[in-house]
Amino acid sequence: GARVAQAERPANPGSLDAARFLLGLVTRRPRPLQISDQVGNRFSEDFATVRQELQVRPELCHAWMGLARAHCLTFAEEELTAERWAAVLQLERQRLLRCAQEGLLSTGS
Repeated sequence: GARVAQAERPANPGSLDAARFLLGLVTRRPRPLQISDQVGNRFSEDFATVRQELQVRPELCHAWMGLARAHCLTFAEEELTAERWAAVLQLERQRLLRCAQEGLLSTGS
């Protein structure tokens, strides 16, 4: 069998602390992310399109919402705008295409 490579330590030990801090902020923010109907509809349409193209699982929708929320938080914004959503979607599409190229996506839903 193939050996699984162990994760290397971060080049900067402080980067792990920074990631933990950001994760703490995102998960403990008491106010919900504001999403207009227009952006919410766009989110749904985009997810449906990607789901058809790459056969991703429906649970990914929740992960995307978490990523969108974290992305907005890094810009100190409380509303998911069309621009912020487009940025998250672009990054996720790139990630999913890399996963598909490596054969890491399941073929069923």
